[in-house]
Amino acid sequence: MTAQARRIHPTFRRNRIPGPALGLLLAAAAVLPGGCAGTQDRAAGPAAAAWSAEVSAPTPAAASQNQRPATEAATAAVAPPPPPEKIYPEPAALKGLDAGGLAGLLGQPRFKRRDDPAEIWQYRSEACALDLFLYRGKTDTAYRVRHLEARSRDKAPTTEKDCLVGLLKAFENRRAG
Repeated sequence: MTAQARRIHPTFRRNRIPGPALGLLLAAAAVLPGGCAGTQDRAAGPAAAAWSAEVSAPTPAAASQNQRPATEAATAAVAPPPPPEKIYPEPAALKGLDAGGLAGLLGQPRFKRRDDPAEIWQYRSEACALDLFLYRGKTDTAYRVRHLEARSRDKAPTTEKDCLVGLLKAFENRRAG
């Protein structure tokens, strides 16, 4: 700053805004609605003002999309999201379950047979049959699932996963009502 500027403005240095604060003020002015639009229009001239008015004016297609009937807008805002799709366990997750855990997951089997050292539980649906083979451990007295097999009850092929999911859904429906 020159000596002449100091003489004209003796408080200039005292009221100076530090660099970082000035940057924040300028950034805030740019972000605020309407920020410096008026000054830009005046500085750039009438062509810039016409261009900014043209850009900000909604097109007829956009205006018609924004004018939905009140009932449709209210319904869209109030409608709950669809429930998430339920994730069912893989058949391998049954391995290691004891009789109580298995009955809690699938209910009581349609068929149960004990052939030492194994106990066989069979669950059936219209589409498939799931055979679970439970064995006792050397130190455990409880029978636990060690092996499972699924087979189709008709000629359509089935997988262990599809059969298990069908049985789980059927059990949930029976339990629900």
